[in-house]
Formats: sequence, C-alpha cells, structure tokens
Amino acid sequence: MSIEIRCINNNDIFDASKMMADSCRIVYKKVMSDDYLNSIEDNQYVKFLETGLNKSVIDCFVAENNRMIIGISILRKSNIQQYPDDAEIYAIYLLPDFIGKGIGHELYICSENLIKQQGYKNCSLVVLSQNNGAIEFYKQHDFTKTSHSTKVNLRGQELLCDIMRKHL
Repeated sequence: MSIEIRCINNNDIFDASKMMADSCRIVYKKVMSDDYLNSIEDNQYVKFLETGLNKSVIDCFVAENNRMIIGISILRKSNIQQYPDDAEIYAIYLLPDFIGKGIGHELYICSENLIKQQGYKNCSLVVLSQNNGAIEFYKQHDFTKTSHSTKVNLRGQELLCDIMRKHL
C-alpha cells in the first residue's frame, strides 16, 4: 500500500466529498438514523469545501492510495464557543477499510504541524459522544475531554457531542 498525504486541490473536491459521504454512511451506521444516512449525497460536502478553501477559512490534507482519496483532515480557526482562539480539527475522515493502518495518525501529524506553524497554542474539536473509536484516537494524540459538550440536530435527530482539547 502506497499512501501519499498532501494538501487538497480544487480537482480533489468532489472525490473528497464522496469519500466523506461514503465514510459517514458506514461509520455512523449505529449512531445516526438510516433516514439521515441515506439522505447524504456524494456531493454533500462540495460547497463546504469549495467555499472554505476559496475563502481561505479551512485547510485540508488528503490521503491517497493509488490516486484514490481515502482520507481527509479539515482544519480551521475554532468555531467552538468556549475556545474561540484555538485551532479546530473540524474533521478527520477515513474510508473504513483504511482505519487502524496509521493513516489517520499521519493526517493528524500533518494537521498539528500546520496548526503550530500558524501560531496556535491550543487545538479543540467536537466529537460525537458515541464515537468511541474517534475519542480513543484523539486521546492517543493527547486530547482530553473538557467539561463542555454540545448537541447537533440532524434532521430531527439530536446527538450529543463532547468537546476535546489539547495544548500544543
């Protein structure tokens, strides 16, 4: 397996969106409603990625295997109310077949290095409280759960999320 981690480019946006949608449909099967998961379209994240990249409000790394995007990390200035001066890891997604192979770690390391270069002292993130695999992944990278939580509403399904934070 030959994995390359690199910055996203405009030609990657649809493929990255499709990979994120595919990942969500599988990884969140036991957490989110079938109605919501079935409504996720391959282009679900295209506008978010295009707008964020064009306005320079997000940074993204993609992981490729044989020219196929299999993972992504998305970073931005924090939108978390309690930590507005932090960097935020908005998402790290991998296709399920590539979870547990060190690719998420490589995406994370690239992300943390960029965050440090940008001068941030802390990094925060929001993670579904039921997503034990992601929580453990972030704990392995020295994030700790804060006393704060938030809820997201996905078409009537309310999901509890933990806020995690790390001093860089």
